[in-house]
Amino acid sequence: PFYTTKTHGTGLGLAVVQSVVKAHQGRINVENLTDEGACFSIMLPRAFASDMVIADTQPEE
Repeated sequence: PFYTTKTHGTGLGLAVVQSVVKAHQGRINVENLTDEGACFSIMLPRAFASDMVIADTQPEE
C-alpha cells in the first residue's frame, strides 16, 4: 500500500519515480540525513544519439 502524511496527495510519488527509473535501467539511491530528512539520488544511463529513434513528423499526403 501507498502511504502519505500529507493532507493532499496519494503517496504515489516515490512509486511512480521508481517505475520510471526502472523502465530506463536507472538506479535510485537514498541516504538518511539525521535531523535533515532523506536525500534521494537518481542515476540514469546516458543516451547516445545513435541509440535514439526519431519519429517521422511529416504529414502523410
